[in-house]
Amino acid sequence: MGDDLTPVLVTGASGYLGGSVLEMLRREGVNAIGLSCKSPGTINCDLTDASAVGTLLRDIRPRVVVHCAANVPRSAADYLDEEAAGASLLMVENLARHRPQHLIFASSMTVYSDGIGIAREDCANPNSTGYAGGKLSAERLLLATPGVTSTILRFPGLFGPPRRGGVLFNAAMAYVCGGIPELADRLPQWSALHVSDAAELLVRAIRRKPAESSVMNAGYPGRMSIRSAVKCIAAHFARDFDIGNSLWFEFDLSRLMSTLGLPRMTFEQRIAEFVEWVRVVAREATPARPS
Repeated sequence: MGDDLTPVLVTGASGYLGGSVLEMLRREGVNAIGLSCKSPGTINCDLTDASAVGTLLRDIRPRVVVHCAANVPRSAADYLDEEAAGASLLMVENLARHRPQHLIFASSMTVYSDGIGIAREDCANPNSTGYAGGKLSAERLLLATPGVTSTILRFPGLFGPPRRGGVLFNAAMAYVCGGIPELADRLPQWSALHVSDAAELLVRAIRRKPAESSVMNAGYPGRMSIRSAVKCIAAHFARDFDIGNSLWFEFDLSRLMSTLGLPRMTFEQRIAEFVEWVRVVAREATPARPS
């Protein structure tokens, strides 16, 4: 893959996932171009501007577009923001309009209904709204666009360096500091994937030359919930955590296994690695005591 001079375009290159993908590609010697309005070494382009997107794609002529850019929710209310979801959908429309040969789209597990249990790709909630509705509409648009082969990966929530926030980071930090994590009484259905594993799955998709478009779940095998993830973190501190009435979630990963393969590390291995990183972060944040 590193010998191909035709570039790979990565949108959202200043973001959590897009930045990880771009870094991974460049380490492998791939001719990768990052698209972002924030990071040095990337190109600035407003993806909601159809004319700007057209000019960009005609100039770069990428062989693959990895689309990670989106208006990412920062709060529970943001998941209901139809305007933000519409802007994210417009980005996909503008990219698809210019028919990139292969478009890889980072979608979301939010397209499934809470309480679904085992999530199969054909069981997305048709009544999804806000952020989830925007993701599902983008998927449908890509699948219906002639001349574009799309690989759509539905990701769960991501965790791992360098992000210093989120449920798992805050829980681990609480234990590092000798406390107990405080979780809301009502939590959404949720699963987790380390950002490096998500990026690696996208890179594997770049290497593939699919004959047709597809949608697939991307995550770890087995049942997961927010509380069970926190319990896994607690075990590294010889602490217990009551998972209570967890809302469980499990991906059907059959398509992923038959195409891209599972993540190379398990969730438990990633949590162990993550906890050690949080310990380092905590030490670095603690002022040195005078001797």
